[in-house]
Amino acid sequence: GSVSPEFAFLDQNFYRGRLRSNPSIFFMLESVHEEHLLALDVTAWLFLAQITGDLPLPADCEINQFNRETLIEAMDSPLLRRQVDPAYRAKWENTIRVDHWAEDRSDCRTRDMIWNLWDIQYRILARDALDSGYPLGIGSFDTLNERGQAL
Repeated sequence: GSVSPEFAFLDQNFYRGRLRSNPSIFFMLESVHEEHLLALDVTAWLFLAQITGDLPLPADCEINQFNRETLIEAMDSPLLRRQVDPAYRAKWENTIRVDHWAEDRSDCRTRDMIWNLWDIQYRILARDALDSGYPLGIGSFDTLNERGQAL
């Protein structure tokens, strides 16, 4: 069957917090890295870049491609996929029990999954920082620099 993800950080009705049906409206949606003041600041810069025209609203086909590529990248993280893909979440909940290694944060495989989740989250933040002209460089969507890895 088809998978219809429930987007928290990547809602198809939005482009980087901007409502596609009314591009004058911005929403600071739940973020994958909401616990950091840095993410809030980068998001404010991202909105400012869009408002001032430094980061213009692309054509719909480009927005769809941007969102699709971000989602595909996010699917590489089992923990992130569990958050955005209801079919994957259901399979996880029916398969993974409390005594499974994936539920044990001291297990090195679980730590690797958590690190992978953080890596994707911070690469998205790095992309937004770079695209908005944010003064603190933490890398790019492809790779985090030393400062980005330290987050």
